[in-house]
Amino acid sequence: MSVLRFSMVAAFLLALGFGGAIAACASDETADGRTQPEDNTITVREGTRAPYGDLMIGVSNVWEDDYTGTDGKKHRGLTAVLTITDRRDRAKSRMVTAFVGFSVAISDYRIGVLDITPGERGSVKMRIQKTKAVS
Repeated sequence: MSVLRFSMVAAFLLALGFGGAIAACASDETADGRTQPEDNTITVREGTRAPYGDLMIGVSNVWEDDYTGTDGKKHRGLTAVLTITDRRDRAKSRMVTAFVGFSVAISDYRIGVLDITPGERGSVKMRIQKTKAVS
């Protein structure tokens, strides 16, 4: 009986620990894409999307690749595909390959890539600024 009780207690504690891990993952997911008002940054994980004002920003394909930097020279480094949807006017939506230092204007916003983090589910940290309407 004592072995059975020990097994049941161990299973219960394991379930609690596992449940805590699930809760921690869920809270991390919830934090993705939330605006930080003091610096207007968001971090979006690969395979997810986040709302920001009138935009919906998705991140995919985080990996090392060749790209042409803002200096016009060829580089090799981390890149990510950003799918940016203007929810007011879908015709203005864009899909771009981004790298650290990349920026793009869409509708009333300018999005600048601050960091790309690799991993099983990489992420992109962006600063988003409201601007005047861009045609």
